[in-house]
Amino acid sequence: MSIGKNVKRYRENEGLDQTELAERLHITQSMVSHIESGRKIPSVPLLADMASVLHCTMDELTRETS
Repeated sequence: MSIGKNVKRYRENEGLDQTELAERLHITQSMVSHIESGRKIPSVPLLADMASVLHCTMDELTRETS
């Protein structure tokens, strides 16, 4: 899946660094890094929170990218 790439793209579009996103989601910067690198897959509730913070849909975060 391309969740990590999508999270990174939307995060950067919002002008946030990993630490800022982590603070808004009440998770660690390390967890954001793991998600963006594909080492971790976020839970559905976390994915929903990410979509809200990043002003996109869960579908956009989980969509395959080329």
